Amino acid sequence: MAKTTIKGNVISKTSKSGTSAKGDWKNTTLVVETSDKYNNTVPISFMNKDVNAKEGDEVEVDAYIGGREWQGKYYAQIDGDSVNVTSSVSKEPIMEPQKAQSLMMAGSDDDLPF
Repeated sequence: MAKTTIKGNVISKTSKSGTSAKGDWKNTTLVVETSDKYNNTVPISFMNKDVNAKEGDEVEVDAYIGGREWQGKYYAQIDGDSVNVTSSVSKEPIMEPQKAQSLMMAGSDDDLPF
């Protein structure tokens, strides 16, 4: 397998988990959108690894690119090794509009003309 670095923005993050004969497992898939002209959405699988990235984050992912054969057909496979979040986007609002309005009204006893 060849090792590479993939840079882009996380557009999707899904996780699956379960139990097999070998024990518990967890598979997290990040879909990273790159700035490449073609094939710019890349699904990267992480098996039994904690992935701290979330949707909207800009990331650098170290991954192994390989493939496998099944019933005479060949499939590409990208296995993530590590994730470095280079820029994180918070999806939480800074302040709820109703709370901001009540704070503005609370200070209305000053001598301002408006």
